[in-house]
This record gives sequence, structure tokens and C-alpha cells, in this order.
Amino acid sequence: MRVCIAGFTEEEDTIKKELLKFLIPLNGAVEFIDVKDMQPKIIKVRNIMFDEISQESTILRNYNYRYHRFSIDDDIIRTDTGVLSWKEIFAKMQKIRSEYYLEDADFLVMLVDKPNEHNWFSAFDDDHPNNIFVHTGEWELFVSSDKLYPIAYEVAVAPFRSLMFEHSKNFEKFIHHEPIGCMNDFCEHKSEITFKLRTADICSPCLEEMLAQEISSQAIFHLFQILDEIRLHSLFFSTHFKRGLVSRVKIDRHGKLHFVDFGKDVEIELPPQQLSLYVFYLTMNSSVEHLELFKHKALLVRIYGSLSGGDRESVIKTVEGLATDASKVRSVISKIKRQFISVLGEKLAQGYYITELEGGGHGIAADRELFDTSAFLDNSPKLLG
Repeated sequence: MRVCIAGFTEEEDTIKKELLKFLIPLNGAVEFIDVKDMQPKIIKVRNIMFDEISQESTILRNYNYRYHRFSIDDDIIRTDTGVLSWKEIFAKMQKIRSEYYLEDADFLVMLVDKPNEHNWFSAFDDDHPNNIFVHTGEWELFVSSDKLYPIAYEVAVAPFRSLMFEHSKNFEKFIHHEPIGCMNDFCEHKSEITFKLRTADICSPCLEEMLAQEISSQAIFHLFQILDEIRLHSLFFSTHFKRGLVSRVKIDRHGKLHFVDFGKDVEIELPPQQLSLYVFYLTMNSSVEHLELFKHKALLVRIYGSLSGGDRESVIKTVEGLATDASKVRSVISKIKRQFISVLGEKLAQGYYITELEGGGHGIAADRELFDTSAFLDNSPKLLG
């Protein structure tokens, strides 16, 4: 499987060089190559027979036809916002594919820094599934590692997705809207991509479908090796291993949890209901059963009111709806845990999320002196000094 990499403009040259420097040493069943190394054929007419000249002339005519046929034309959607339409991106890809005489089986992956109209990490062309673009901008907003690694992840898995789905209408069969750590997690919230970067995994149904689509076992095995290499490089876990695997946590007035010792960009943003339950468990010195929450209604109302900004009647109604429904509490706790694992990874997240404690009940195992909730919770102890 050959994956040729190009940039939409010269702006992507820097990240393309970094990407190829990382991926080319990993080449095997999947081979990564700069499309510019696929030089266009040069027609030589000296010292060849007439019939050979005729044959080359036919090739040249066909090439020129293909080249102009897919040039970017006037009906392509353009805006003044710098957002590219998929049609514009794929048209340029088809032009490059013709220019460099790529074979039909070759994958062409184009790196695009500008935003695209649907705000996707990557996508393939339904009419030409071996043409794929990967967005290279704004990754610093969603991941704590170097943006090279999520981009490398998307470049590595995109050809396999194309082979799996064949057409975007087949997405729903195997795309996971709730992230499970598989390469086909949809990641509607872009920060969720951290989860699959850390798992470097493919779930069993997706793996079975890849084999059913006759993707070679050798290529799939090589993909696992590539993903594992990306995982090892992207984990900031290794960066912070010598720091004792703990960080102070400052919760700002907007409800974001900042892990100050893991880096300025390492943060978790929970919606008001999730954050309220999390802060409630922070205030508890002992474990609390789900069905015991109603006993602490006043404190929950105070916390949720501070975070939601709603009127007292709506705040009380929301708290009562949560505190009297154990299944809803379990669902909220599960979502909180998933967020922590997505950002911190399984090992670092342990101790920070709400979990069942020894002796029964639920709570947060981390030392309370690590947390500062004073920015939004009146009269709470400021624990960071």
C-alpha cells in the first residue's frame, strides 16, 4: 500500500517534512512517500521509432485531457472566510494525481492547514476514494502533545477507512459516535481524539470488517505497529513520569480543570451538571452512595447554582432530578471518567475521576490538597496557597 503525501499549498511544507521524517522510517507494508518524489514522466523523442512516438503522443494527449479536466473551475464554492470547500480540495488532489501519474491503487493524502467546510479531521472523496485530505491546523487546541502525532495518526488510518467504507454513506455502520478508543471513533468533540491516540487500537467489529474487505493482514499488522509508535510519542505520560504522576488541579470560574503541573494546555472542561457532581464529591471526606445524594441536596443546589447561573427553581429541579435517579448519576459519573481518561490517559486519570472506593460508596481518591475550587465556590478552602 503506497501513501503519497502532498500539501495543499507551500504553507504545509514544514509539517509535511516533519511528518515524512517521522513516518518514512516506519515504512513496511504501508509505504509513505512525498508525492514530489513521484516525478512526472518525461517524454523523449530522440532515437525512438515512429510507432513509439505515436504511442507516447497518445499518452501525452490523455494526460493533458485529464490535467485540465480536473482543474479548479469557476463553480467551486469559495468564501471570504478562508474556509475551503471539499470540492476545491478534491479537485486539486485530482490535478496532482494526474500531474504525477499516480496509479489508481496509490493513495494521495493532502495536508490542508486551512479549515474545511464541514470541520472534519479528514475525509476521502466519494468519487475517488483514494484521495484523502487531513486537516493540519488548530491541533494545539485539542491535544497536549506535538500536533505532528495526531496528524500522523490521521494520515496512517485514513487509507484503511477508505478501504473499509468505500463510500461515506457506509460510515454509520462502523463509526463510533461514543468514543471507545477505536480508530473509527467519530470524535465529534475534537478533544476526544486524545483517547484513541492513547489506545492505538481497532475494535473487533471494525477489524473483522477490514478483513472482510480483503485488506491484507500484513497491512493491518503494520498499521498497529505505526499506531503504537504514534502512541508512544504522543503520550505526555512519559514526559511527566518523573514528577510523581500527580498534579495540582485549579478549577477556574468557568469550570475548567487545569492540571497545572502537567502543562498549561492540559485541562478538562466539564458541563455544569458533570462539574457540579465532581465538585460535590471533592467536598466529601468520605464515600457517598448514589442513593445518598438527596441527603446532600442543599450542598448540590449551592454548587450547581454557582456553576449554572440558573434561577433557584430550575436549579432545585435539576438537582432533585439527578439526586433521586441512581441510573442518571451512574451515567454522569461515566461521562466524567471518560473525559479524564481522554485527556490524561488511563494511568494518570486514576485517582482523579469518581470511582467506587474500598469499603463501598463512591468518591475521588486523590489528595484534596491538590485541588483549588476557590475561584467559583464561595467559602471553599483555597488549598494551593
